[in-house]
Amino acid sequence: MQETPRTLLYSYVIANGMARGRIMTEDLPPAQVFNIITTDRNALLAILAFRDKPTRRRLRKAGQKVEDFIGAVEQPTQPLSPALSGAILLPPPPTSGFMR
Repeated sequence: MQETPRTLLYSYVIANGMARGRIMTEDLPPAQVFNIITTDRNALLAILAFRDKPTRRRLRKAGQKVEDFIGAVEQPTQPLSPALSGAILLPPPPTSGFMR
């Protein structure tokens, strides 16, 4: 399929939802989360560059950045080391009298 501005945005939105789902449901190591966030940001910046100065070259570059983002989202989960496994990003459980 030929890439268009609409397919570019659609692909980015879908990839963004996939990333959110993985981060919310899987116990990903911090490096993998960072990679997803970084490739997301790079894709968004490339899309904004295309929006500001729309050229075929920028459209292709933005499409490649979105593909990179999808690749980062679909990367198999790397196992956490035992020291990092568990609810590392969750707040501590409430203590008695905490929310009065």
